[in-house]
Amino acid sequence: MDTDVVGELLGSRELADLATRVYRLGDGLRDRVTSQRVKKSESNTAAIFFFARCFKTYQAAVELLRMGFWQDAAVLARVLREAEYQICWITKGGDDTARLFFENHERNRRKVMRTLAEHGAPEIRPQAQAVVENTPADETLDKW
Repeated sequence: MDTDVVGELLGSRELADLATRVYRLGDGLRDRVTSQRVKKSESNTAAIFFFARCFKTYQAAVELLRMGFWQDAAVLARVLREAEYQICWITKGGDDTARLFFENHERNRRKVMRTLAEHGAPEIRPQAQAVVENTPADETLDKW
């Protein structure tokens, strides 16, 4: 990451250095998670999911800043804050809480895929329908 570009956009050498350190830390963590064995548990898997989601969001915010869309980059800060709440909740609750996250994730994934199967672009409708058919139904969410 070019700190001069980010520093110019952020208007501060301190902020530019911090942004660079966060970016490098994320890169390093991503490399470790993808290259080393991680103890399998629901809470570890959820933590990795949120790390990946947050790091992608952070990268997107940096790109938006570089392109001059600072307001949109600021909106992504809310996504990062909400992810912080979720991972804190999962970390505190351990594997039992992480299981609830995964159940909810699958339920909502099926709901999104069902919407895409009905209203998506014609070329993706069959793929979305296949996901719906291969994901267990959830009576409450399906009625909703």
